[in-house]
Amino acid sequence: MKKILFFAFFCCAFFSYAQKADLKNCYKYSEENLKKYYHSLSVFPSWISGTDMFWYNYITPGGAKYYLVNPVRKKKLEMFDMEDMIGKLTQATGISFNIKDFRLGGLKFDEGDPYCFSFSKGGLDFHYNIRTRELKKLDPEQACRFYPPASPYWLKFSPDSSYSIYAYRHNLYLLNRQDTVPVQLTTDGEKYYSYSNQKDSDSDKNTTPNIVWAGNSKVFYCLRQDRRKVENCWVVDNLAEPRPKLRTYKFPMPGEKYVFTYDLHLFYPETCQHIVVNIDKYPNQEVRIVASDLENCPEDLYFTRKSRTCDKMDLCRV
Repeated sequence: MKKILFFAFFCCAFFSYAQKADLKNCYKYSEENLKKYYHSLSVFPSWISGTDMFWYNYITPGGAKYYLVNPVRKKKLEMFDMEDMIGKLTQATGISFNIKDFRLGGLKFDEGDPYCFSFSKGGLDFHYNIRTRELKKLDPEQACRFYPPASPYWLKFSPDSSYSIYAYRHNLYLLNRQDTVPVQLTTDGEKYYSYSNQKDSDSDKNTTPNIVWAGNSKVFYCLRQDRRKVENCWVVDNLAEPRPKLRTYKFPMPGEKYVFTYDLHLFYPETCQHIVVNIDKYPNQEVRIVASDLENCPEDLYFTRKSRTCDKMDLCRV
């Protein structure tokens, strides 16, 4: 009997010890700790309007690097010497900048010129010439040439600024630059089946629309997700003040009948035409827009549709 009791006590002690969380080792492999070693893992190029060139930035152990790329000539160059730029900005703003944390805000190239760009730093606006390394502080009137007047955050302007779109109560509204009265483009938007980025809650205020413009300003699209029949899941926000809060979100579990479904909409602002593209093929398919270059190739829109069983996938073009 004593041997049995001792064995039971030993097993309880062993499994209690084995299940103890090793938080110190866990932190070693956390994103917060690892990111100081890997820095940038992706590159997001931005094309320069009116040219065949693009720019991107990349975070290194020594700080950010900004590159200008000519894909035709297969050449790239640094847009500026970081120490030289920081020295000039420190002199202009009176602020000391840490080279490892230094970033440029609101960087925008001149139309058709890949060697001149404007940006903001230290509450001031500047213009920089890559060829001459000249940094010029802009007065408010000059800055207006590069930065348009502030607009409500919920408006999405067409590339040529002729039109703007916003969402109200989950539906889309179109504003022509020459008119003051908006045109309602949709009437079937609702909570969990919305044309707005604010899909899961109702609001009596204007909200940002879930749309993307083509570069020629003639059309924009919306991939709308239907979440209405999907069941809820919950998490407890233990960091909420003054007490933990229950957070609710839509999430389809494996094997459940209802999942997210999708429909694709095209809108033509000049005529207010609205077309629903027939993209159905697989039951309960998942649809994703492919990151295509609508700025320079506005005629084609690509998407993938994948079966729920994940054994079939199509690449489609509209």
